[in-house]
Amino acid sequence: MTPSKTVQQRSQPAMAPSRKKKIPRFIRQDYHKKRLKGKWLRPKGIHSKVRHSFAGHQALVSIGYSQGKNHIPINREGLAIISVTCLKDLERIDPSTGCAVISSTIGFLKKKEILQKAKERGIAIDNFDPEDYLRRREEEFKAKKEKAKKRREQHKKAQPEKKAEPALEKVISEEEKKEMEKKEKDKLLTQRNTA
Repeated sequence: MTPSKTVQQRSQPAMAPSRKKKIPRFIRQDYHKKRLKGKWLRPKGIHSKVRHSFAGHQALVSIGYSQGKNHIPINREGLAIISVTCLKDLERIDPSTGCAVISSTIGFLKKKEILQKAKERGIAIDNFDPEDYLRRREEEFKAKKEKAKKRREQHKKAQPEKKAEPALEKVISEEEKKEMEKKEKDKLLTQRNTA
């Protein structure tokens, strides 16, 4: 027996051929209209034929279409696809029979740790190329740091000029104050002399 068959047999319970059914493509009602996407949304219209499950209309999502709790999806190479959100999830993957799909909600640093651990254990990553991803992200980080450094340098160059101008104003204003005080004293002295 090939490994892919054993994975399929283990992941899916044996069913009689008559019980096997084709799962329909669940798409939104009236998805052919320009502004609507093909993603499934439950029909809510009062007269909706899909909501009422009329014959000849598309199928409504229901629990009867579920594939069971024991169902494990299998990729084209015959490896069981297992979702990974932390390092512990990698421990339950056997490299010969399974592959990892890393969750998109994980941050870069955690994803980097998971990729390194998967590489050590020889676990295949199904949803992207690890080397390409790491290289691309590191280039983005370098570009981001360089941009921030340039912005800081420009900010530093612009700041001393702004600070120098108020300092000159203060010096000028102090000299003007001294001149004003002198004029006031002179006025007082002239007033005393005339009186």
